[in-house]
Order: sequence, then structure tokens, then C-alpha cells
Amino acid sequence: MTQPPHGHWQQPHQPYPPQQPYDHGWQPQPPQPQNGMGTAGFVCSLVSLAVGFLPSWLSLIALPLAILGVTFGSIGYGYANRGMANNRGLAQSGVVIGIIALVLMLSGVIIMLVS
Repeated sequence: MTQPPHGHWQQPHQPYPPQQPYDHGWQPQPPQPQNGMGTAGFVCSLVSLAVGFLPSWLSLIALPLAILGVTFGSIGYGYANRGMANNRGLAQSGVVIGIIALVLMLSGVIIMLVS
């Protein structure tokens, strides 16, 4: 190599080494499967339990809501057991609350018929 006029050595051009990709330290998680049937069963059962004690025409919709709550909760519980959905506890509580609502409504009807 020849020396430039100011006394600096001229280096041959070398490319930069390849850059490593920047790692944020976390990986995005895949979305969890939801349990809409279990949630629907819980809501229907809870509303039927609350509405069933009202002494108005609203208490007439409590029986179908309780039946729907047990049905939807059972379907959601099955989905959760197969790994197709999460929140198994909400589905199970929908089934239990729906059965309690059905038992309370049927015992109320029996008491009304007997007296």
C-alpha cells in the first residue's frame, strides 16, 4: 500500500459483519380458545335464579333460562374437557346454578299446588 500524503494508512474496504436479529425477550402467545357456551350457560343460569324469585311475569322466563343454562353449561363443559375451550369452572358453575334454579322453581310449583 502506498502512504497517503498526510501520513495515514489507507485500509482496504471491508463489509460490516452481519447483524443479529433483535430479540425482545418475549414471544407472542397464541390466542387461548374461549368458552362461549360455558359463559352463556353461566349467564342464563344466574339470570334464571335471580328472575325466578320475582312475583311478576318475568318469572315465567326463568324456567326456559334455567334449562338453557344447564344445556349451554354442559356443552361448554364438554368443550373444556376436550381442550377446545377454556374456563371449565364457569361452565361447571353454570350447570350447578341452573340445576339449583330448576330445583327451586319445581319445589315452588309443588308447594303452590299442595297448598
